[in-house]
Amino acid sequence: MNGNFGYEAVLRNIYVKPTMARFTECASSYGVNQSGAKPVVLSNGPKAQVCQYSYDDVHIIPSKQKQGQHEQQHLSGKLCVF
Repeated sequence: MNGNFGYEAVLRNIYVKPTMARFTECASSYGVNQSGAKPVVLSNGPKAQVCQYSYDDVHIIPSKQKQGQHEQQHLSGKLCVF
């Protein structure tokens, strides 16, 4: 988001699927005019006005393998005996 252009983002309930690539939910940058140069990143993460969210709004989606292990552990604690 280019703060110097007055851009603002309000993000809620952000779901992220982890990958090997680096990412950020929102980055504050200083935008460049029509020269074609990339904006200069000033910060990553929440920032007043430009990137409005909290880390509580970020939810990590577990990989299928970890999700299966979690479900198996969750179910193993609920065995019924007749």
